Amino acid sequence: APQKPINLTATSVNNSVILKWGETHENITSYKIYYGTKSGIYNNADNIPIIVENQTEYVINGLRNGEIYYFTITA
Repeated sequence: APQKPINLTATSVNNSVILKWGETHENITSYKIYYGTKSGIYNNADNIPIIVENQTEYVINGLRNGEIYYFTITA
């Protein structure tokens, strides 16, 4: 199994969040981003990830100010 991305940071900007993470130093073709308002329950409980190509930064728009969001990323 691939290693988890390292050093995940989330920066809030208006109704968006900028996610950044470190590479795993493996041959990764894409990452999957999961998020939601409850820990362990992501993407409206559908567990449908956002798939991004081999990059280490992604912006999620359309979030609600004042709401707590949880994020996880897999390779």
